[in-house]
Amino acid sequence: MGASSISPVAENTNRAIRKKIIASDQSIWLWDNNNGCRRVVYQDGQFSSQAYIKKELGNLSSDEVLFVYESNDSPGHVWIGTKQGLWKYHDGKLEAMDTQGESWEHIFSYDQYTCIITGKKKSTATLFPITDWRKSLH
Repeated sequence: MGASSISPVAENTNRAIRKKIIASDQSIWLWDNNNGCRRVVYQDGQFSSQAYIKKELGNLSSDEVLFVYESNDSPGHVWIGTKQGLWKYHDGKLEAMDTQGESWEHIFSYDQYTCIITGKKKSTATLFPITDWRKSLH
């Protein structure tokens, strides 16, 4: 098995990655609140990774990632909630789902629904199923 190194998520290597999930495709998502996130894949004896970082790559609207979550009702769809937007990763593509810059605070599944809490106007929270999220923003 060949060894390959994976560079840290951010320049500051003193910060440990504190959060992770293993997605249904066996990719590993790593993140810390202020360093964006990274998807790591092991395939054909090699590790590869893709960083999602505002500071360095500009592919997220904020490096303050609050959650990375694969919903039970949509395997293969990974949701990334940041302080300034919501993103969805699917089939190798990252799509901005919220361009209004909401703070996406928390995500969870209950029964057949995956719900997201957003901190609108910093004093209230809105809870709604993912299938209805676009309607709830307006």
